[in-house]
Amino acid sequence: MFDADLHAAFDRLQDHGELYALYTFDIDHFKRVNDTYGHVSGNTILQAVAKRLEQVVANFDYPAQTYRTGGEEFSFLLIDVVEDFGKATEYTTAVKDALSDLTFHTENGDEFHITVSIGQDRSVADDRNYLDIYKRADKYLYSSKNHGRNAITIRGITIGQAQRVQARE
Repeated sequence: MFDADLHAAFDRLQDHGELYALYTFDIDHFKRVNDTYGHVSGNTILQAVAKRLEQVVANFDYPAQTYRTGGEEFSFLLIDVVEDFGKATEYTTAVKDALSDLTFHTENGDEFHITVSIGQDRSVADDRNYLDIYKRADKYLYSSKNHGRNAITIRGITIGQAQRVQARE
């Protein structure tokens, strides 16, 4: 479904100039979560992330589709967007914060939270392939991971946790 929707968005860009944005993220250190709490807990986390992601993007100003694109990786696609770095930052931060607010419990009652690393980019007129945007968003996801995880990278600009806290003050 992700591949088909991304291809359709690319076709609309080519045919009508309709911009779209792609956000992709990983749950940080998910293997450690699985190894520590077990695969049943891991599956519970994946289900909770998918549900929360759908809830959050439903409130955005643009039509959105959510996807689990593999393992602990998720993506969402916003259609017919207007170029706006501030909105991109707002949406990325909203998803990151909503997922970080999820609370999970171990079998012995301990509480824990997850963090995510997110990469985002938008379509550009010189995209030649429907996967061009995915390659950039994925590259920016890894930029977030390389900056210590629990970060967002929007169009190549990485914003870490400390920077977001300062920006809110």
